[in-house]
Amino acid sequence: MKPGLAGNRIRNRKRKRMTDTVRAKRLRRYNQMAAAAFIFGEPLSLHGRAIRKHGALRRARRVAAMRATNHGRR
Repeated sequence: MKPGLAGNRIRNRKRKRMTDTVRAKRLRRYNQMAAAAFIFGEPLSLHGRAIRKHGALRRARRVAAMRATNHGRR
């Protein structure tokens, strides 16, 4: 085995596997969120982890709120 690849193998082994149920649950949650965001009038263009990571949901809600009122006033 080439030097430098061993560390990678160890790291790969340590990564937790995602079970199907966990993935399904998470997907369901995000689909619901995406639907909510869509009702708010903001399509979510981010997938899966990115939704959490970039706070896309919160942003979508905020933008929608701004659209509903005149830029968040009243």
